[in-house]
Amino acid sequence: MSVISLTPETLLDHVWEYGPAEDKTSNDPAVSDPVVWGKLRFAPEGLPDANVPGVHGRIFGFGHPNERRWSLVDGTLSLLRDDLKPTSRFDRCAMIEGRLTLKGPHLLDNGGLHRLRAVEALTAWPDADARLVIERRLEDPSRPLVVIFNSMGNPVGENNAVRWEYFRFTADPAIDFLRFAEPLDPASWYLRAHAQVRQALLDASAGRPRIILAGNSSGGYAAIRFAQWLAGLGLVPDVRSISVNPQTAHSLPHRLHFWAREWDHFLPATIRDDVLRLTGRNDIDLAPLLAVRRRRRFTSVQHRVFYDCDNPVENYYIGLIAGQPGVRLHGMPLGMSHVRGVTELERRGVMKTALREAVDATCSWRTRFALF
Repeated sequence: MSVISLTPETLLDHVWEYGPAEDKTSNDPAVSDPVVWGKLRFAPEGLPDANVPGVHGRIFGFGHPNERRWSLVDGTLSLLRDDLKPTSRFDRCAMIEGRLTLKGPHLLDNGGLHRLRAVEALTAWPDADARLVIERRLEDPSRPLVVIFNSMGNPVGENNAVRWEYFRFTADPAIDFLRFAEPLDPASWYLRAHAQVRQALLDASAGRPRIILAGNSSGGYAAIRFAQWLAGLGLVPDVRSISVNPQTAHSLPHRLHFWAREWDHFLPATIRDDVLRLTGRNDIDLAPLLAVRRRRRFTSVQHRVFYDCDNPVENYYIGLIAGQPGVRLHGMPLGMSHVRGVTELERRGVMKTALREAVDATCSWRTRFALF
């Protein structure tokens, strides 16, 4: 173990795992990794009190009020509440098992030692190097095509236990499908891999009467985004998206809207700044894309959106796209956190039912005219 000096650049350029410093593990006997309460990021920003010494800023990605802000003075990192009261102090910095690790005491209620461990550098990957998993069955181009986008954190291997039941919808041999997954944590809402996704969709679209794109959360964002793109091309007469709790905006004003509020247990995942740099911060919010008037006479597009209407963040997201052409909203009063709301709607079979209805729908006169 080698002791090193912590610099602001090192602090800002990584995602950090936060947890207890003791070598205890999860209560789950199948899990041997140290306990991690969550991941957080440090961002530079002046504190309200100009007399606070050193370099300082805000903490993002971790919802507890004890970890709102940070300051770095002479190599010692302190985590602070909004009232600038220190809650943890990290005075030891070393490379442990190849990872930069900070340790120090929790300053409240005899909380013991806490640990911050660098887990990922914040670097941008070009589209050509984007890591994307694609599964497919493309047997009959006269069939509707189902396109599924994984949400973040889901397993991507064919033999893994899939978290969302509607992924098994594709077990029906009569269903042609594409399934996309980003094996990154956190993932990029498919913005890094948008060129690969578009090419796969183009290759599978020829002759299809209908394409149905589906996903939860970040996957719901991708479903709406790529459905609107396909509709603009006019290559398929009937394009539909089905989403659950989609995150419809990622540009800075919307992220600041969330960070400024005390919705700790409703905070959405926040998109990575390196992704925004990579995409040039263009076309990352859905409302402007949905508002574009389509000139393709024989292309129909519709977006069915299921969401927890008792969650203020979900309502904010949905409010950004409400009233746009082709958007059908289905609010369901749950009052749950983002992930729990997705899980509950999945338990109710919302996505699976909507997918079956979309696949079995009869062709409209518009579709028949376009095909023949």
